Amino acid sequence: MAKKYDAAAAEKKASAEKAKDTYDQAAQHPDLKLASQSFPSQEEADAATARLRAAEKELSQASTALAKANDEYESLNRKIKELESEHSSEAETIAKALDNSTKDAPDEPGFWEKVGECCRAWIGGHHDSDGDARRGARGCLPEHSARRRPHLLFHRSERAGRRQQPG
Repeated sequence: MAKKYDAAAAEKKASAEKAKDTYDQAAQHPDLKLASQSFPSQEEADAATARLRAAEKELSQASTALAKANDEYESLNRKIKELESEHSSEAETIAKALDNSTKDAPDEPGFWEKVGECCRAWIGGHHDSDGDARRGARGCLPEHSARRRPHLLFHRSERAGRRQQPG
């Protein structure tokens, strides 16, 4: 969005500069000096009046175009400043919220952090001494895995040994 506004601002500035140049040229038109002159004949006076009116019309149009171009450029600059102020305010609000959230956060890892550690351990090849990856990973969250599947607390050989014991 910033690039869009930068491009639009450059366009409006160029338009305002062009309008200013056009106005300056119109203001320097030599026929504008005809108003203070006198002429020997009515025909020359009428011709001079027509040229003066044309120069005045050109100057008026250039003045209107310059005012419009300047207004558009200034309006866009106001929008840019408002947007910048709004973003700055929102960024400040977010920064304060982040600061407050770190103050309120617990010092110990939460459930999902423990799950992540467990997954990293399992994927990383964390195994028990006898090579059972499930038991190694289960060690990360014993309260969850043991409670739901108590039969996984024993290695296969241990389960088989329990079945063989007289009951």
